[in-house]
Amino acid sequence: MRSFLYAIFLFFLFFTSVFGQTTTAEKVSEPSYESYYHYILGYQAALSHDWEEALKNYNKALEFAPRSNYLKTQIVYAMYHLGKASEAVALLEEILKENPDDMQTLRLAGEIYKSQRRLQEAITIYQRIVKIDPGNNDAVFMF
Repeated sequence: MRSFLYAIFLFFLFFTSVFGQTTTAEKVSEPSYESYYHYILGYQAALSHDWEEALKNYNKALEFAPRSNYLKTQIVYAMYHLGKASEAVALLEEILKENPDDMQTLRLAGEIYKSQRRLQEAITIYQRIVKIDPGNNDAVFMF
């Protein structure tokens, strides 16, 4: 048993040394531990429907990873649940200007526009999703 654990340790050590090497560019783009920490706190708060706490932590995580579209969409989601729809839509549109083909952001935009009865904008978003990903049946049936 002891030799088995030793072999697993050596195997892990070998692969982390071979595959664990990163370039300078990868190190720069890799989110920090602080970003992950605050994201997890925000996610836990969102699961508890504590949207104020979620928004606070997502914003803090974004300070450590300012280019993260995922964190920005989580902020939009929290804002929307707090009743800050106009702020949420403004941030959503900003994200879509930077990354017009981001599927997660497009789906969220469609959901929010639909819930606000901005039906023509929702249809336009869903059409964009289908144009980008013609096999996306979810977008076809979302409306």
